[in-house]
Amino acid sequence: MAAHLGFHVPFFFAAAFLFYPEAAGLVGWVKRVKRVIVPFLFWALMYTSLRLLKIRFLHSPAWTPLDDPIGWAYSGASVHLYFVPMLITGMAVTWLLDWTRLIHSAWIAGVAGSVALVLFHWLASSGNSFELGTSSGFVSAWGNDQFWLLRCLGLLLAWAIRVLPYILFAACLRRSGVMNLSQTRHFGVLLVFLVTFLCEWLGCYLPPAPHEVFLGITFLLMGIAVSAWIPAVGWIQDIGRWTFGIYLSHQVFMQIAQQIGLRAGLISPSNQSLWSALALTVLAFAASVAFIAGVDHWAPNWTRRICGLK
Repeated sequence: MAAHLGFHVPFFFAAAFLFYPEAAGLVGWVKRVKRVIVPFLFWALMYTSLRLLKIRFLHSPAWTPLDDPIGWAYSGASVHLYFVPMLITGMAVTWLLDWTRLIHSAWIAGVAGSVALVLFHWLASSGNSFELGTSSGFVSAWGNDQFWLLRCLGLLLAWAIRVLPYILFAACLRRSGVMNLSQTRHFGVLLVFLVTFLCEWLGCYLPPAPHEVFLGITFLLMGIAVSAWIPAVGWIQDIGRWTFGIYLSHQVFMQIAQQIGLRAGLISPSNQSLWSALALTVLAFAASVAFIAGVDHWAPNWTRRICGLK
């Protein structure tokens, strides 16, 4: 079930590279890296502080950033932050592909995306894919005890291979004009991919790596199709702008909600039900939306920048 429903990260990758400008160039790449690296560093320090406070006052397992400096640098003290350095890696790959003109044609990008998908499948099936818990890559080929420089290289290479199919298929969709379809054709796209997704969901015919990319592209196309019927009202556009800040901050509110639930006896640390997990997620999401909305409307510019709003 988790493999079927874990579409959020694949969807974010597909959407991020669909809207990433090809002609940004090196200067544009540096500008966009600056926009995401500052919030990443701030929230890495924030989650590090929270984890150390939990060790001090809640008797969580002992940990310091010095236990694994490379793992801390890549994902901070919260595993969800790994998405940011992986996104930066994808931006660099996009710049290289734009420079080589591989993403300037829909059919070339589509063929190259299919090759990249086979490469991603090999990476995952051979045990060399990115491992979130240990923040390492190419463990099967290079072993667990890697020299720090080799470990960093393995991480970057594993990340680049993982995001490559998303970049190429997103370029294929963008060059095919998928964003400019009429409402009737959007409905056709939605219907076709909904039926295809249900068939795959019920049968799970694809290996894990292609299945992941399939989920991301399918939900992206479904989102584009549904957006044709969503009015361009202010609060929907605001949530779109707040997405990065919500992503960065939501784990703070998730941890607070978990501690309240544990102390109130609403959840059990050893046996958490699906409904309690869903309730915590909804509460954390609502709190993070309220927080980012407040930052956007009333906080100074430097606060808005560290929350990914500038």
